[in-house]
Amino acid sequence: MFNKRLSLIFWALCLFTLSVLFRFFYWQVIQSNELSQKAYQQSRSIKETTATRGTIYTSDSFPLATNQTLYQPAFYRPNSDLSTPELKEKIDETIPDFSENNKEIFQKISESPEKTWFEFKTLITHEQKEQLKDVPGLEFSVTSKRIYPEASMSAHLLGFVGKNNLDQPQGYSGLEGYYNKELSGTFGLSQKTKDALGQIIFLGKPWGREVKDGKNLHLYLNRTAQFLAEEALKKGLEAYRAEAGSIVLMESSSGHVLAMTSLPDFNPDNYQEATPSSLINPAISHFFEPGSIFKPIVMTMALDSSAVKKDDICQDCDQPKTIGPHTVNNWDLSIHPNSTMTEIIKNSDNIGMSFVIEELGLDRFLDYSEKLGFGSPTGIDLQGEASQKLKTKKNWYPIDLASASFGQGIALTQIQVLSSFNSLANDGYLVSPQVVASYSQSGRNDPLKMKKGEKVFEKEAIEDIKNILEIAVNESPVSRLKPEGYSVCAKSGTAQVAIKGYYDDSQFIASYIGFLPKEKPYFTMLVTLKNPQTSSWGSSTAAPIWFDLAEKLIYLFDIKKDQPDV
Repeated sequence: MFNKRLSLIFWALCLFTLSVLFRFFYWQVIQSNELSQKAYQQSRSIKETTATRGTIYTSDSFPLATNQTLYQPAFYRPNSDLSTPELKEKIDETIPDFSENNKEIFQKISESPEKTWFEFKTLITHEQKEQLKDVPGLEFSVTSKRIYPEASMSAHLLGFVGKNNLDQPQGYSGLEGYYNKELSGTFGLSQKTKDALGQIIFLGKPWGREVKDGKNLHLYLNRTAQFLAEEALKKGLEAYRAEAGSIVLMESSSGHVLAMTSLPDFNPDNYQEATPSSLINPAISHFFEPGSIFKPIVMTMALDSSAVKKDDICQDCDQPKTIGPHTVNNWDLSIHPNSTMTEIIKNSDNIGMSFVIEELGLDRFLDYSEKLGFGSPTGIDLQGEASQKLKTKKNWYPIDLASASFGQGIALTQIQVLSSFNSLANDGYLVSPQVVASYSQSGRNDPLKMKKGEKVFEKEAIEDIKNILEIAVNESPVSRLKPEGYSVCAKSGTAQVAIKGYYDDSQFIASYIGFLPKEKPYFTMLVTLKNPQTSSWGSSTAAPIWFDLAEKLIYLFDIKKDQPDV
């Protein structure tokens, strides 16, 4: 009996020992990683510090986008003896409508007595915080808000800051989107050791990562030029009763974007209230058929390849041009027999241009189009740029080539058209448009590297097209608008809008593009209007806006006269 009892005790001890050993094995091997992690978390305090988003400056160091320090109020119930109505009343005395804008939060305070912490959604200023600091139960955490001191000025170019899926600030569209990584900086981390009571203990140097604020952006954008462009566009939309419009201005020799504006626009401070379509920058994201402003580019291709010479005579200009079942006509059904290349551009002759592109040929047209970047993004440093591949050679028909000669049947963005036209001003070199000049951070300024321009056209062809464009301006109705003492090389255009494969007679884009002066141009500018009601012609609507703004820019940039006053 005694031996049997000893045996039971022995096996009981063995089972107990095995269970203890198994438990040790379970904790130290199977659950090792999880327990180590829990122990690490319980003994460490990790704090994340948000980086300050970089400021965006114009060329004269004016902030277009910056940050404002604000405070988020919260209610901590254990520190307050106020009823919900009393709390509302005290806050509303300082910030009218605060309780109205935070109805849901106050409702939760009333209906959830077991809950102790409530965050309000309204952000307040430092002055308001100081006035509310003695209200029992109110606590404040520091935060910041992206603000735009000039409101909607340059809205499409700037973009806006919203929240991503992790509820963190995220730049969208324009500069805010394109340079989000640089503007955001790197958040900081600090880790300290805690004792069993949660108090910080000092065991050597705390581990951490320093917060690195975002880089500031310094633009080529000229603030005065931007203001003048916006004012000119506003007046133009009213005067010609147009639905929308854009102006893009670049420095001819470099591609630096000096101004870019589109209307209607939006207020980046309240982007949530904008319609989705108004957030899109039409100058870089919307496709359009450029119409007659494309003719000088095609003519330069033909001149540069020696397909035609400036004084050649168009043998096909004495009648409408028949291509299969299609007929190419001029807008007013007129004909201009024996036209020179200069007269074809001056008269904006569709029949003549179809002759020119026929002489050029499809292969050379596609080759030049590729060199000019058609079908590819320009590389402008703005988020949202669109591009559309050109049709492959096998999908081009004779009528497609003829239509392309006068800017129909080919879809481009405004920035693509401006960039390619600017090569005529820039001695045949195609340069990528650039908005940002440099970064700055911690007192250091780093210029951005500019892409080297690619030569597309030779000098002789550029001299010829400049002479042609100058004559086209001087011998047209818009010559009365030309600033006295300045040569201008420019072209107007009107293009119907294709909708579902058909041209809509009520939808069109009026445009004017050009540069001045003729030799060593300072700027190249494109003005477009959508559906102006007073006239569909670019020469009657977009051109007056172009010349009115150009005259102001001459004084702003102190551009010297190159011709004697008449």
